[in-house]
Amino acid sequence: MTDTDDVITVSEAAPIIGRSVQGTYRAVRAGHIPAGIFFRIGRDLYFRRAALIAWRDAGGTAATGEAARV
Repeated sequence: MTDTDDVITVSEAAPIIGRSVQGTYRAVRAGHIPAGIFFRIGRDLYFRRAALIAWRDAGGTAATGEAARV
């Protein structure tokens, strides 16, 4: 597994998108973060690091869930 394949927890994902842990949970629950970026195992939430960073770098925000239009 390489760094681009890493699976990370909410506490590791939150600073990547500039949110608190609770804010990240709220953004997921509200549908602001695309479903392909995260998954659940039981009650635990995990993120695919590379997908999360790509979404963020494309202008995705946890406030809107959309990438910025250029």
